[in-house]
Amino acid sequence: FIENYSKANNIPLPTITNDALNYLISFNWPGNIRELKNTIETAIALNKSGILEIDSFNQLEKEMEGRLNRNLPVSLKKSPEELDREMIYRALFEIKKDLVELKQMMHNNKEIYNDLNPVKVDEVVALDDLEKEAIKNALLYSKGNKRKAAKLLKISERTLYRKLQEYDL
Repeated sequence: FIENYSKANNIPLPTITNDALNYLISFNWPGNIRELKNTIETAIALNKSGILEIDSFNQLEKEMEGRLNRNLPVSLKKSPEELDREMIYRALFEIKKDLVELKQMMHNNKEIYNDLNPVKVDEVVALDDLEKEAIKNALLYSKGNKRKAAKLLKISERTLYRKLQEYDL
């Protein structure tokens, strides 16, 4: 699971300590193999050191206990409306808890999300540089004919002459 997750997310392969490995092996997994896979992937995603230790899985028992208790039957001494309301409150509480965790993860990993910007600062070009380059290209295309160059640029000849002087062309 560690190798697959690392390859799929293009991250360095983390190492797992023997203590952590023994902890995972000795843990009573109430669910199927997907529980183990999700636990390992979560630990890798939240890990900053590249080494998975027992502490990387310290929330494991609490989460498993929460998952087991979350779906326990509700009291039968309540009306259907009260049962519905209780189920809605439980669902909202779980959603809120998940949102708090997501916010914390975002806050802890701001530098990762800042790096997701597809445009690099060296790809940003000043407008006057673009304008100067456009004027040069229009003049080259029109073989120095300023009237044709101005038409290509969709500006007046007077503006073109002013820009030529401004950019010392």
